[in-house]
Amino acid sequence: MDFWKICFQIPWIPHSKIMWGWCKRKIAVGLAAKSDGTRELFFKLEVLKKLLSTEADLMSRLLGEIAHQQQQLKTISNGDLYSKELEDASHEANEYLLSAKRTIRMLTGGTEYVYDDFEYGIFEKPALKLCNGMISQSPDIEKQLRCRFVDHGNPFLRIAPFKQEDVYLDPFIVIYHNVLSDEEIEMLQEEAYPTLDSSRVVSYKQGLHSSKVRVSENAWLFEDYFPKVKSINKRAGHMANLNIHTSEALQIAYYKPGGYFNEHVDFDHNKENPFPNVGFGNRIGTLMFYLNNVQEGGKTIFSHLNVTLTPKKGNAVFWYNTLPNGELDYFTVHAGCRVVSGVKWVANKWFHEYGQEFRRPCLLKNVYNQKRNSL
Repeated sequence: MDFWKICFQIPWIPHSKIMWGWCKRKIAVGLAAKSDGTRELFFKLEVLKKLLSTEADLMSRLLGEIAHQQQQLKTISNGDLYSKELEDASHEANEYLLSAKRTIRMLTGGTEYVYDDFEYGIFEKPALKLCNGMISQSPDIEKQLRCRFVDHGNPFLRIAPFKQEDVYLDPFIVIYHNVLSDEEIEMLQEEAYPTLDSSRVVSYKQGLHSSKVRVSENAWLFEDYFPKVKSINKRAGHMANLNIHTSEALQIAYYKPGGYFNEHVDFDHNKENPFPNVGFGNRIGTLMFYLNNVQEGGKTIFSHLNVTLTPKKGNAVFWYNTLPNGELDYFTVHAGCRVVSGVKWVANKWFHEYGQEFRRPCLLKNVYNQKRNSL
């Protein structure tokens, strides 16, 4: 029965209240039935309105925080003394603002949301698992690792030996604990600040160039211009037990939130003429100092070895890039995971082949081959 027509065709007179009540009930039931199809739409619209309101609130708070930090730093600044801190504070707040926008886009089904490193193709899935601490070292390998005091036969170090922790035996990777003081770290950061520039990478076809493979800034501290680093360079040579005179200048690397260094090796693939601008052969070893504790992310991983290292202020990690017979060691592929929160500071020291004849004699074969194949 079409109650709509009946209700609106009845001659409405005062004594028809019973009929009018009946019509109202029927109309209410009809409207409720028609709303079933749109109820879900109204619900989604309400959710969307709440999400947009949340986004507006997030943006307002973050922009307010940026303005507050800028005003605070301007108040205490003296010339350019705090200009870098001001830039970093603004950049960090903007990074969080960008993350909030991406979250809203994800929740509202926006097409611009892309967050996972794997979606970008920056890191492969096994590397991401290492960065997230989801892969542990094999117990068969861990049980062979030791901690010890070492002096490498150096009379000076017998008084103050290094605290060495094994990370991997082949390739040889170790951590040296508490090798830089807070004052030295502060000095390195202050010296590097004014000359920080976008990091670049070297490839066979393009030479030295900027790349998404590496998102960071760096500066080079040469002893001739920065004499304060001389003692640190000397200490680096003692730790690696290698000739410091054929090493590169100390490189300071600075990673802002979102910064990373994709999987790579430190040696040059060109065996005939490696690092022609340096002229001391290939990089035989790498020593990397950690200059701060990263709030979240920023780990160092060796993807072929299932090794994950968490940066700890004042520590240093060392590894050989070549085998004892001089061949390139592709098991040393490593990466710097994305910095999720805070910033990351490291200092790199690369040692080259020339001048190491008596420190690490070249052997006819890799003496670790048997161990490597058994692990």
